[in-house]
Amino acid sequence: MPSFSRLLTVGALAVAIALAMGMGMGAVAAQDDAGNESDGDGLEDRHGWTMIDSETYITDWEYSDQTFRVDVHAKERTTITMAESADWDEGEGQYATRSETVPAGNSTIVVETYADESDGVALSFATQLSMQQERGPYISTGSSAEDPFRHFGGTSGLFSGVGMTVGLAGLGAYIVIRQEESGVVKA
Repeated sequence: MPSFSRLLTVGALAVAIALAMGMGMGAVAAQDDAGNESDGDGLEDRHGWTMIDSETYITDWEYSDQTFRVDVHAKERTTITMAESADWDEGEGQYATRSETVPAGNSTIVVETYADESDGVALSFATQLSMQQERGPYISTGSSAEDPFRHFGGTSGLFSGVGMTVGLAGLGAYIVIRQEESGVVKA
């Protein structure tokens, strides 16, 4: 049995580690709060906004009926170029592209697409500044992937098969145990 002094030492060490971890977490939280301060132009928090460039942001978006509605915020008047992309088949086709000049402040841009929603649709964004910064964001509806369990009868087929297997294994174990209670059976 461990001695009382050894238990006391281990307990003190555990408390010290917990306090050190707590202090580290506080420093991280303080850093997060510092990044959310207002930059003086009336914006209190940019958390959750997607940056097109260092002066233009996507604040919200939605997609329905082959149309993107995109809310943007720009510090200055700027031209935003958008291009549709999707999971295209081999060959030729067309995609939507559009440029729109937005004023400083908040604006809504509407872009109609050619792609079928079931294939997944994305819209990429660029401004003159994002081209200089050599990057740009996109928004996407995602693609509808095939069911990975389709070879097993789909998700419900897989789980019902697993359930039946476990049930039959349990029944087999029960039968073996019942036979063991009645004595040795000759082969």
